[in-house]
Amino acid sequence: MWDCWIRQGNPENSMLNQTVIIEYIDADGKKFLRLVEALQLDSDRFEAWCHICKAPRTLRYERLSAVFDKDGNPLDRDAWVASAAGISVPFVPGAIRQRTGAGARLILRFSGFESAERLYLKAVAEQHDFRVIGDADIDADIDYLVAGPYVQLTEKEAAKNNAVSIISKDELFSFIETGVL
Repeated sequence: MWDCWIRQGNPENSMLNQTVIIEYIDADGKKFLRLVEALQLDSDRFEAWCHICKAPRTLRYERLSAVFDKDGNPLDRDAWVASAAGISVPFVPGAIRQRTGAGARLILRFSGFESAERLYLKAVAEQHDFRVIGDADIDADIDYLVAGPYVQLTEKEAAKNNAVSIISKDELFSFIETGVL
């Protein structure tokens, strides 16, 4: 059967050595059952090895819709996530942003980068058909805030308040390469 060993520095963490199956909705809105080995647990996402696709993945708790034990019995998703993340992170179906219709393009805003790097990232994004906005206010029209090392806390808070996903430049490059965040 599938196997998932949750590892975190604190040996008293209830996630340690627990076998689970997760139901996950990716950036395109596709639902997957995944078998993962969590390698690093953060407050909004976790780094994991997916045994089904045999590749590393960055998974967001907000896209985790269900958790099952190794026998397929449902577990309390919210309790599982709270134990892994250390805080409550609800499932948010609307966190998966898609644009439809003629000329639909995902909208990015870069923040917290030095000028030269920001210009480079903007050029790469536009080359891959993203729409990049400048220093406009962060609102619900933006799909992703690409946050650099100098991003201001107020910008991150505005993104969260407007359901704008915050990603790193590495996640952007991965998204361009694979189509999956």
